[in-house]
Amino acid sequence: MLGLNQKKIIFLLLLIAASYSSFASDIYIYEDKNRTLSPEKVKELFISGEFNPLPQGDFNPGFTKSNFWLVIKPSGSATEQNLVVGNAHINRLEFYEANQSDIQLKYQTGDYYPFSQRPVRNRFFVFPIEPKLSSIYLVMVDKHNESLQLRVEILSDEHFFQRISNESLITGILSGITVLLILFGCFLFITVKEKLYLYYILYIL
Repeated sequence: MLGLNQKKIIFLLLLIAASYSSFASDIYIYEDKNRTLSPEKVKELFISGEFNPLPQGDFNPGFTKSNFWLVIKPSGSATEQNLVVGNAHINRLEFYEANQSDIQLKYQTGDYYPFSQRPVRNRFFVFPIEPKLSSIYLVMVDKHNESLQLRVEILSDEHFFQRISNESLITGILSGITVLLILFGCFLFITVKEKLYLYYILYIL
């Protein structure tokens, strides 16, 4: 028999899992095998129920000849949100905002485009999402004839910038360690006069 505290913990975990599942269900995916769908047709397919909820965690179709379309339904949160496509090596992405009257292309980015063309300067592809319940967002993911691994998240501004800060901190620490190793190698090369330390410096660089 489970104790009272154990039951409370299990109940809390179930609540967390349920809230995560409902959050993840706001992102849907569809495979465009012929790579010919227009945004208007994608919207029609979504309204008719042809899309499936995006699986939690990593979506990995492997080697593919298809394009994939994502549909994001804003949660109605009062805070600004960000769609984070956690793959830095996608060839082409198109981000559309669709409302009842029209569909607008807001961003076009990917490996085929300059880094400055990304809506948010980040190693991943990040798209700002406005909390509009009257709109949905469409994202075309093109990495045909290659292997595709895809992780998609919706993060608030607070969580997103906290993640960037943590990544920057880790990068700064590792960069500092590398510089110290180079300086230490230079010191040893100057004092001992052994070419081995010069090769070590070149290896680190």
